[in-house]
Amino acid sequence: MEEEVESVLVQAEEKFDRRWVSCRRPFITTGGELTMEMLDLMYIENARIYDAPYQLKANNGMYLIDDFGRQQITPAELLNRWIYQLDRGRDYLMFNTGSKIEVPFECFLIFSSNLNPHDLGDEAFLRRLEYKMYMGNPNEDEFASIFHGYCRKLKIECPVGLLAEVIRKHCREAGKNFRRCHPRDVLDVAVDLIRFEKRPYVLSRDVLDRAFELKFIPLNAMED
Repeated sequence: MEEEVESVLVQAEEKFDRRWVSCRRPFITTGGELTMEMLDLMYIENARIYDAPYQLKANNGMYLIDDFGRQQITPAELLNRWIYQLDRGRDYLMFNTGSKIEVPFECFLIFSSNLNPHDLGDEAFLRRLEYKMYMGNPNEDEFASIFHGYCRKLKIECPVGLLAEVIRKHCREAGKNFRRCHPRDVLDVAVDLIRFEKRPYVLSRDVLDRAFELKFIPLNAMED
């Protein structure tokens, strides 16, 4: 009987190739540090191996170029690097010997910028980017949702009513627009303060007030 059960289990396992495992699609992000050299094979002399460029690491996933237009290379240079690849779905990478290799270009390419798109590329390139999405400032409810969501990520408690007080003082009364990045920016500073001063791991009015003051320059700071 035991032999029969074992045989059934073995047959069931044989239906699956255990060399393959379930994994998430890659999500690669670069910002203002991006250079043209990072988009080609980078030879590591000591190890005698090549480091793959970001777009190859992002194949079958997403590649987000954040702060587009603020890189060390011009937007035109970066856009021209991918005009052919976006049309044909393949890329050519060069070895340090001068020879080239053809590889798939199957990443979902995303450009994120707060600059005017028409200042970043001509009509020919913008046409190749099939979807354009404008992300406006969040309203107060969206801002609060993002704030509490990041609190959960940091596993830090925000007392009831505290965020409403902070929004009133540092946003409405200060005339500051809501930005989707502000909750992350402020909370990261708040957590740094808590850890540095060895406080209880919970948000307080004092900590958030100081986090806002450390993160943002007051609008009237230069008037004197």
